[in-house]
Amino acid sequence: PGAGADFSGAVHTMAASKDELETLLAQQKIKKGPHLSINWGRNIELIGLDDEVYLVGHTDDCRVRLKGRRWFGRIAASLEKRKGIWWIHARSPFWNPVRIGGSKLQKKRKLRTPTVIRIGELKIRFSPGEG
Repeated sequence: PGAGADFSGAVHTMAASKDELETLLAQQKIKKGPHLSINWGRNIELIGLDDEVYLVGHTDDCRVRLKGRRWFGRIAASLEKRKGIWWIHARSPFWNPVRIGGSKLQKKRKLRTPTVIRIGELKIRFSPGEG
């Protein structure tokens, strides 16, 4: 076709760089198992839940760091795997309330289905995985 040819009916393919392809494959692998999707404004971060305990809060030990000052040393919540079941524990409900479905989590709750968790301004989605 010439320079002014109409390509409106053409099938287009998108080329991805090697890094983009590796990122997509890594994300697909994470999504197969239990994971967290963290909404950081314009970016979504996926964290595969491979270990037994994950902390959310202001300390350096927290896998998911909340905005704010770390010298308060507060842990807002922990996600823990016990006998194959994931649980969320509210660790400082007064300072950093954990909300699930609009209601405040008082102590702990089983996580079996995709669940949206709010801690402060941060929105986290727990998923048990596709596998």
